Amino acid sequence: MSVGVSYTKLTEATAASVWANRRGALRAMRALFKAADVCARDPERVARYLVAKGYEKRYEAALEVLNDLSYRRWRDMNPEDTVRFFAQRLHEAKIIKSSPHKIITHGTDWRFLNELKQELKA
Repeated sequence: MSVGVSYTKLTEATAASVWANRRGALRAMRALFKAADVCARDPERVARYLVAKGYEKRYEAALEVLNDLSYRRWRDMNPEDTVRFFAQRLHEAKIIKSSPHKIITHGTDWRFLNELKQELKA
């Protein structure tokens, strides 16, 4: 079973490993979401950081990318819709046998994401 933030593919893990190390998984996801919030709130600062660390040579390019990407979407999007969409396409192409409903019911667990959304409400 897989749990994760499928619409961004930031994180993915087996349910057993997540629940075995719940605190570590929550800390990692919280850090990713807080970083996304910083990118949304202060893209100029993040662009300067990216240039200073050598991840990007041009400040303008870094800033343009940060402004073009929607870093606050994780708060608004429903990852279950994304899983349903892709599962339906894979099922129609006969790549998978399971129905989208079965994949969502047995293969996802959104408790962490929902917990973090509540915790990190702005």
